[in-house]
Amino acid sequence: MNKALASLLFFALPAYAETNIRFFNVIYENDIFFQEDGGYTNGFALNYARGFDAPFSEKNAPAFLLPLVERAGFNRASDRMRGISYQFGQIMSTPEDITTPELIADQQPYAGLLMGRINFYGLTEQSSRRLGFIAGVVGPASGAEQSQKLVHHLTGSEQPQGWDNQLKTEPVFRLESSRTRRLWTTQFGRTLGGDVSAIAEGGIGNLSSDLGFGMRLRFGARLNESFPIAMDLPGREINPTAGMHNTHWHFFINLEGRYVFNDILIEGNSYQDSHGVELTHEQARLGFGASINLGNWAFTYEGAFTSKEYATQPGTGKFGSISFTYRLR
Repeated sequence: MNKALASLLFFALPAYAETNIRFFNVIYENDIFFQEDGGYTNGFALNYARGFDAPFSEKNAPAFLLPLVERAGFNRASDRMRGISYQFGQIMSTPEDITTPELIADQQPYAGLLMGRINFYGLTEQSSRRLGFIAGVVGPASGAEQSQKLVHHLTGSEQPQGWDNQLKTEPVFRLESSRTRRLWTTQFGRTLGGDVSAIAEGGIGNLSSDLGFGMRLRFGARLNESFPIAMDLPGREINPTAGMHNTHWHFFINLEGRYVFNDILIEGNSYQDSHGVELTHEQARLGFGASINLGNWAFTYEGAFTSKEYATQPGTGKFGSISFTYRLR
């Protein structure tokens, strides 16, 4: 087994025998990082993750999802590293103007999502894959109104006035997949290096459906051992460098374009009458940030700029994401 491969996804020590690594992760996202409010405004999630080199089975994964995991090919390659994460989170979005209690017809609705997510990971030296399942609820049952008002109270921000116009309660789901492949790498001395990766992703569900493609550029130390967090939005991933003996750090820039078929947080409820606006299907996102590990901890920050999600949106979206990963064992 290749040593670089063993040090990747969730495998924080070079010892090949250590194949049951566990992590806990906290993610916080908010547009307050850019001194703004409106659009995608706040998100919070807790993650628990395990890494192993055995195939997915009833011993390490939910049995009801195994047929789909098998069909996706996660158990086919004997040399593939594997991992699984469980996430519980809440996100919310609002119109740009939160000071009025009146319905703002040309801006996106007040919307909250309370959700659980299971991610399956597979990894080789040059590619990483993720298969994700999301189930949750939008509307008052999400608790987003209470959460935003609490956050605004704690930060001294203006209280939102329009939550009476939020989406109706509706169960939501999404099946999603992504794949990252390293296209180019270079070294500067013993530890410094750079790489370029391509990312393809897509998802389907009444929560949202989309297809996307992106590129990521990284520069830093020991990039081979932090390749897994170059997936999707790195601020939303478990950081496997937590607990590694050496210091791992890098800066990154990523650019993504996607076609969005549907988005309940923009268009409104699927089968109930609620406020919504016409979705802009072609969207883009630019992200930048940094990652570093300190002892059993690892930290990732990402800032993101997004194109307009609907035609009458007053401006582009901006938010920041910070994540803390702790290695449990």
